Amino acid sequence: MRANREFRLVFLVDRDTDLLVIRPIGRATGQQFLEKLFEAYHAVEAVWRYKRVHDHRRFDGFMTTFDYEENARRWIALTDGNPLPAFAAIVMLEPDETVRIARPSHFLPHETVCRFTDYHEAGHWLNADNKEDYLARLRQSPETTHRKDSGEIY
Repeated sequence: MRANREFRLVFLVDRDTDLLVIRPIGRATGQQFLEKLFEAYHAVEAVWRYKRVHDHRRFDGFMTTFDYEENARRWIALTDGNPLPAFAAIVMLEPDETVRIARPSHFLPHETVCRFTDYHEAGHWLNADNKEDYLARLRQSPETTHRKDSGEIY
């Protein structure tokens, strides 16, 4: 990724499907990312009722443990501690051992987070009626074992 590219945050709100798409693009610290993210969150009424896709494939930055703790603290303050169950998908370029395994967020226990390398899989998971069945089908399908899209925004 080019180091001289200015950081920006693409933040899309789909009120019809209650979906937020969050795309940090370029180089930034975790704190810089969080500043832009919460600025965008504040513009959305009842932001906690939205499912979220965090598409980090073009983010050239790093989130520290402190950043994740700060994100949780600010989210709880923003949502006034609203305990509604929430779902977030994180799309990344490189798979790790947690891809396609939904689990509670360490920092926000009312949230279920799942990592993907394919944006479309993430969106389908968020909209699936039975999210665990959807993930089980993905894990069993040999043609999607290493599926990864390019991260291009169309």
